[in-house]
Amino acid sequence: MKKVVHQSIVIGDTTVNVTKKKVKNLNLSVHGPDGKVKLSAPHHMRNDEIQAFIASKMSWIYKQQEKIKNRATMTPIKPPEYTTTEHHYFAGKEYCFKTLDVDCFEGKPRVEISVVGEMVMFVNSWKDRKYREKLMKTFYRDYLKKEIPALIARWEPIMGVQVNEWGVKQMKTRWGSCNVQAARIWINLELAKKSADCLEYIVVHEMVHLLERKHSKRFYQLMDKFLPTWPARKRELNEHSQ
Repeated sequence: MKKVVHQSIVIGDTTVNVTKKKVKNLNLSVHGPDGKVKLSAPHHMRNDEIQAFIASKMSWIYKQQEKIKNRATMTPIKPPEYTTTEHHYFAGKEYCFKTLDVDCFEGKPRVEISVVGEMVMFVNSWKDRKYREKLMKTFYRDYLKKEIPALIARWEPIMGVQVNEWGVKQMKTRWGSCNVQAARIWINLELAKKSADCLEYIVVHEMVHLLERKHSKRFYQLMDKFLPTWPARKRELNEHSQ
């Protein structure tokens, strides 16, 4: 009788604990509370076959890990009021937030970073929370619309692809998405709160999909080739929820 064999296989930033034992089929599972991945496999399966199977299931693994993460953070978060004394994030940094009556200053209602490192919203004092939220999202959107084209232009010749269209929108469960057929990518508005490294990681991730549609072994090989630091950037993106 063959002994049970334990080993680990790493794909991208994911470690899978593999157990070879007396079973007929592969059994892949993701466990809470931290999303550990386990796989039981028959003794006769080669490691390259197991690795290929795991690579084909990476999209499913990420979805299960995201579900576990969401269940752990189901406590409702009170939406910001966008008033003085709050703290908000922009480009990976945390800022003290304050509102100033636009009538006392020149210009239109807007958000800007002051010379003393505060995030200041110039707004009519009578405007409600929804208006202030819209103003903040406009600030974030304008930032991303300035940064994303430069990133795409930088990476297109390196990767040998062309992005025909891109956009920014609010997304609940994804940092980005790619329509391969249309060569169109979407970037989550929330990335305006994250560091430049995190933004670049998502742009590159979506552009790699123009070379490989699925989260396959080849996809992660391409990520390793173009952006070797992507696992650390992904960890930063997911660990520092803002």
